[in-house]
This record gives sequence, C-alpha cells and structure tokens, in this order.
Amino acid sequence: MERLDLAPALEEWVRLYRQMIGRHGVVGLQNFPPEYFRALAQMDRCCAIAAYRNNVIVAMALWIDSGAVVYYHLAASAPEGYEAQAMYGIVAAALEVFTDAQIIELGGPAGLSSDPDAGLAYFKRGFANREIDAYFCGACLHAERYALLTAGSPATTFFPAYRQP
Repeated sequence: MERLDLAPALEEWVRLYRQMIGRHGVVGLQNFPPEYFRALAQMDRCCAIAAYRNNVIVAMALWIDSGAVVYYHLAASAPEGYEAQAMYGIVAAALEVFTDAQIIELGGPAGLSSDPDAGLAYFKRGFANREIDAYFCGACLHAERYALLTAGSPATTFFPAYRQP
C-alpha cells in the first residue's frame, strides 16, 4: 500500500474507475468525467492510497484530508484487486496514514439499499466504530444564502449549483 498524490497517478486512477463504471453499469451524474478527476488532482487535500500487485496498481481509493476529518471519496479496483481483496488493505492503510484525524468518514453504501448486509455497507461497517444516519434534501431551504453561494455561477440544473462536478 502506498499514499500517492493523485496528479501523477491520474491515468491509473481513470483506468481503474472506467473499469468499475463498466462493471457496475453506472450512468448519469455518478459517472464522473475525466475533467472532474483532473480538478480533484489539483486539490492539495486530495490524495490516493493505492494497492499494488506485481508492481502494477490494482486498486486505489481517493481521500479528502481536511485535517480533523478525512473523507473516503471513491474507490475502484481492477479484477486483480478484487481477487486480492485489496480494498481491505487500502482502508486499513488509511487508518494508519491518517492517524492525526479525529474522524475518518467512510460514507454510506452505494445506491439506495437499506440492507445493512449489502456489499459496500457491510464492507465499511467492518472498519467502523459507529454509524450515523444522514438525510439528503433536494430543496433550497435558505434562498438568500443560496443566492450568495451561487452568485456568478453558470446556469445549471445541478443542485446545489456550487457543487456541480
């Protein structure tokens, strides 16, 4: 396992991500374009943890390190990474890499399933020491503040506009 800056590893990341997108049939907004990852690679606080097999990257996870809280953003594996169960090693390595963080936020499961034993939820729970509920809203609850946040932004149907990928 190795912590990497995303920029030099961007080509490898995009390769793994495209394989994951194809495997899971991800479409629409969740199918991030390469430009999104190029922008992430420019962020000082974004890094990757990669797993290797025979000197080739077979899995990678992206992390956003804000200091007190580190966020697991996205991960992808090649078939060899799945075979070696590399994500277990990557998350375990993250727990060692981000020892100064107060919280390592692994996020929730993929999709809308509430089954606690489904794939990603089960995997993340194996590392967690607590769970919290998160509720998402697709409405503007404070129009004046939203107008300030989006002032000067190009017109978009994405909500919230200031988080458009």
